[in-house]
Amino acid sequence: MTVGLNGSGQFDILNKFGEVHVIVDVVGFLADHHHDDRYYTKSEVGAALGTKANTADVYTKSESDARYPQGYAAVYQDFTSTAWPDGELRSFSTNCPAGLTPTGGGVSSSGYGLVMDSDFPHPYKSATPTGWRAWMRNVSGSQITSIEVSVHVICMDIPNQSGAASAPLTPPLAAVPASDSADRNS
Repeated sequence: MTVGLNGSGQFDILNKFGEVHVIVDVVGFLADHHHDDRYYTKSEVGAALGTKANTADVYTKSESDARYPQGYAAVYQDFTSTAWPDGELRSFSTNCPAGLTPTGGGVSSSGYGLVMDSDFPHPYKSATPTGWRAWMRNVSGSQITSIEVSVHVICMDIPNQSGAASAPLTPPLAAVPASDSADRNS
């Protein structure tokens, strides 16, 4: 099922029975399609990253910046009390280098953590950086790394609830033609 965005860049889900698993592909990243040419596609991100990522346990911020170009596709989810009030973050997909896995707390009991970071790459090809950062650790869990990666797809489970859950996306995508916006979320 595909859910389109409203004029404010939001979508509502009312789930009365069972559980809904939501994958937010906000700019057509997984579909590898230009819904909006201001964003990078999956192929463009892959081409930009190339073989720059490696399996080093620790990157400094400058090393991370050198390996990951500013401006690859990302999803901005407002994890507040008004967004997904009964939902839980299950996973998110990043351009994480081999040998590193997401970790952290405060967002989900499943071990994923996201924090706001004004220095994080924006999903626009050219815009002021602002967005979410993912805390990373090496596989053994013995050392926290300083690497920062983009979050371009977020998967959430929404349990049954009495009212609709509104999921605001930041920045709003209202500038996208209505005929194109229906493919953004599935």
